Amino acid sequence: MASSPNQAATSNAVQLWLGIALAGAAVFALSFGVRQSLTLFVGNINTATGVGLAAVSLAFACAQLWWGIVQPFAGAYADKYGSGRVLATGACLIALGTVLIPHATTTWQLIVLVAILCAGGAGMAGPSVLMGVAARAVPAAQRGITTGIVNAGGSFGQFVFAPLAQWIALGFGWVTAVTSLGFFALAVLPLAWMLRGKPVVPVAVAGKQPTTLSEAVRTALKDRNYLLLAAGFFVCGFHVAFVGTHLPGVIAACGLPPDVAGWSLALIGLFNIFGSFTAGWAINRWRMRSVL
Repeated sequence: MASSPNQAATSNAVQLWLGIALAGAAVFALSFGVRQSLTLFVGNINTATGVGLAAVSLAFACAQLWWGIVQPFAGAYADKYGSGRVLATGACLIALGTVLIPHATTTWQLIVLVAILCAGGAGMAGPSVLMGVAARAVPAAQRGITTGIVNAGGSFGQFVFAPLAQWIALGFGWVTAVTSLGFFALAVLPLAWMLRGKPVVPVAVAGKQPTTLSEAVRTALKDRNYLLLAAGFFVCGFHVAFVGTHLPGVIAACGLPPDVAGWSLALIGLFNIFGSFTAGWAINRWRMRSVL
């Protein structure tokens, strides 16, 4: 029995939003997974450069800060020029910065490579742009679960790439492992084409001019809910970044095998997948404030 036009349209709509969700999750898996896996090699970078653990930690701290700073601007550029260009540029920056890390010799070189290039690229190929793609292309009823799927992609990337990078390092050396991570980031390029979308054209409503980026920032900074949410993310980012950066060194100091570090980061990502899916499912049924 032939399906009705309504059934066909519904099936196509489901395939579209699911495809966008999975492509966004794959981009986030690659960008976040590659970036997070670099922390496995903090000790190697310190030994190779001789700049000291504090200097290497500074580079990774700057990376965490720069990753957050870049995202709103990346989202704004995606609205103006299209998400595909921003995602592709981000992927190239991740690849370039990561591949060059083993060749750094000074603290400033590490900050440029780890923070400006790698983390900046990850911010461009991160959730701000990907959520914008979902908001434009996915029906409102599916945005919650789509958000959960995309967020889970980042955790899945950590689950996959951390032990993979550790396995490559044990077999072929840490330089080969880091270089491989850089090339893995280039897999974002075909996905960026799939998510290219169209730039958002601001439309004046009821005679009002479209809101500019600076106006939106000022409005957000006056919003109590936004400030509370940002404070919560500050706490989250601090402890997640601290654990992710220094856990491998603690494991090495305890005399445990190197692969324990990779699997420890992988398990953090694995359990975060469940949290992301659960949150995405829950906000389709209850208020976000209540879920938070």
